[in-house]
Amino acid sequence: MKKTKPVITLKKLQEICSQNLFEIVSNFFMLKDDKGIKIRFLDFYGDFGYTTYGHFFFIEDCMYLISDDEKYSEDHNPDIIDMDKDLGILRLIGGYIVRVIFAGFLTGFKDDEGKPIYTGDVIETSIRTNPDFPSTGGMYRAQMKDEPRKSSRDRSNMFAGIAVYQNDYQIVMDNISCPLSWARTIKIIGNVFYDISFGDTEINIFSTCASIAQSRDRKAIYSKITNAPTITND
Repeated sequence: MKKTKPVITLKKLQEICSQNLFEIVSNFFMLKDDKGIKIRFLDFYGDFGYTTYGHFFFIEDCMYLISDDEKYSEDHNPDIIDMDKDLGILRLIGGYIVRVIFAGFLTGFKDDEGKPIYTGDVIETSIRTNPDFPSTGGMYRAQMKDEPRKSSRDRSNMFAGIAVYQNDYQIVMDNISCPLSWARTIKIIGNVFYDISFGDTEINIFSTCASIAQSRDRKAIYSKITNAPTITND
């Protein structure tokens, strides 16, 4: 069975990028993703994009994509080069520098339809508490030794957000969370990136997942989740 990739936090990712900034900006056309980091971002057209380590960097909590995609030609922000001496080489090698919003890590898990799951996704799920055989990724699901044994502590037919918490990918529920590897069924229904404004630089995925789980207006929050992502202008 395929094992999930090592879990890192957004803060750790920012540190890695800061420590390797010159390597990233001088080799972004050729730099290989040797760290196994694939992420999702939200651009200011309201679209998700996907990229790997070596094609983005951070200035404080702002994420910047380095791209040769003509889609971003009008959004190119060369002024950011003056923020750090290591960025100066971008004047020579080209590429568009575009501010985007970090929108989750690829977890290595897939939902029941085979769709890859990122942190920030909201899922309909059932879980098996303390399974004998937790999922190791992909579409393999948590199991007990004596299937089909059902525990009174199992939970089903709920929706919850996915976030990094306690060095693991977690299903964030109301005042509690559990490892994503405990899931028995998973269906992606939306994500937490709704009501985003152009002024936002970073979304606290865990806190937003917790707010969703604790919401008492389930109908309204469900509508927001399933219609995400959206971008609004301040």
